[in-house]
Amino acid sequence: MANQQKKQRQGHSAAGSNEAAQSTTPAPWVRRIGVGQYAEEVVAKSPRGKDIVVARVGGGMDKREANARLIAAAPDLLAELENIANANTADWDDPSDFKAWAQSRARAAIAKAQSDSSEASGGMRKES
Repeated sequence: MANQQKKQRQGHSAAGSNEAAQSTTPAPWVRRIGVGQYAEEVVAKSPRGKDIVVARVGGGMDKREANARLIAAAPDLLAELENIANANTADWDDPSDFKAWAQSRARAAIAKAQSDSSEASGGMRKES
């Protein structure tokens, strides 16, 4: 049990995020600013290194940046939700440890979605 609990704490679950990875454009997705009539795009790289436009975001400046940031964070948010949802709470010695782990993972994913770490100006920049 301890080994499985350790894997879950590291973000690995039985189902993992392979399901989502197979049905969506591969991560990372990053914001690209200043592109034509759309002030923001969310792009990913193809296996051959070409840009794949995941979304184009227009509209008012106040909403556009936040929307593009949230779209760019979608793969990370989904992966964290899958890790939390697939964690077997029976493998945790103390339920409060699981709660703390789940909240920490969720808060970190939310903070990343709300930050500017997914921004690239002109070209692409891989998130750290």
